[in-house]
Amino acid sequence: MDIKNKSSVLNKIVVAIDFSAASEHALMYAAELAKHSQAKLLLFHAFQVPVAIADIPVVPVSMEDIEKSCLEHLKSLEKKVNKKYGHHLETSCAARCGFPVEELLNYHAEVKPDLVVMGMHGAGYLSEKLIGSNTASVLKKVDVLVVQEHSRYKPVKRLLLASDYDRVPSSLFTQRLKKFTALYDGTLLVLHVAEPAMAETLSKVSGSLALDYYLGDIPHKIYESEHEDVVEGVNEFANEHKVDWIIISPREHGFFYRLVHESSTRKMAFHAPVPLLVLHDHTKK
Repeated sequence: MDIKNKSSVLNKIVVAIDFSAASEHALMYAAELAKHSQAKLLLFHAFQVPVAIADIPVVPVSMEDIEKSCLEHLKSLEKKVNKKYGHHLETSCAARCGFPVEELLNYHAEVKPDLVVMGMHGAGYLSEKLIGSNTASVLKKVDVLVVQEHSRYKPVKRLLLASDYDRVPSSLFTQRLKKFTALYDGTLLVLHVAEPAMAETLSKVSGSLALDYYLGDIPHKIYESEHEDVVEGVNEFANEHKVDWIIISPREHGFFYRLVHESSTRKMAFHAPVPLLVLHDHTKK
C-alpha cells in the first residue's frame, strides 16, 4: 500500500520548542519526518513576560524585546535545520506571548497542522511530572507525536496500536491509521492487553473480529496478551517486537485515561525508546 504523494499524509508539522535539548532533538526528528512526507515545518515557541515580585527589584523588559529574542533563537534553530536539509524543507517560525498550552492550541487552530511534535525529557520515560503537566493537556486536545530525547529517527515500519476493544474506530480514524502506516510502507500491530483474571469472553472475541474488519486493507496483525498492568504490557510487547512507534487514541476512559490519571501508571515508562503517537478519533465522543 504505497502512497505516491506523501504530502497527502502530512502537509504541516508544528514543533513545540522550549529551547531545551529535548525539544531541539524533537525538531530534528520532525525535520526528517517532514522531509520524507514533503510537509512544511513550523517552529513554535510560547513565552511569558516576567512578573515582578514585591520587594524584589526587576529590570523591566518589554514584551517586544522578549519576542525578538525568542524569534532570534527560533531562527537560529531554523538555520540549523536548513543547513542540514537545504531546499528539501519549507520552514517558518512563530513566537507568541501567553500560557504555553493555551498559545500552542491557539496556534494549532490557526494553522491547522496535521501533527504536533513535542520533545520529552529522559531516556524514554513518561514521568509523573511530565505526564501530569502541560504535555498531558496538549495530548488530550490535538494529535501529537511525543519524541523521547534518546529516540533516533528511522523509517517507521512497525507501528503498534494499543486497543481495548471497547469501541470500533471511525472510518476517518482508520483512514488516518492507513496513511501513517503507508507513509513508510509499514505494518500495523494491534495489541489488546487484558488482566490475567479476565477469561475469554464473547465481547472480547467479537471486539477482535470487529476491529479486524474495520481496519480493512491496512496491513495489520492483531495480538492479545495478559498483564496486570496495561502500560507494562504495552512496553514489553513494544520491546519484544521492536516497534518504531506506539499509537494510542485518547478518550475519557480506557488506556489513555489510566495512563494520565492513575498514579501507578503515571510513574510508568515506555521502556522502548520509541516515539508515542497520540491520534484522536474526533468523530467519537
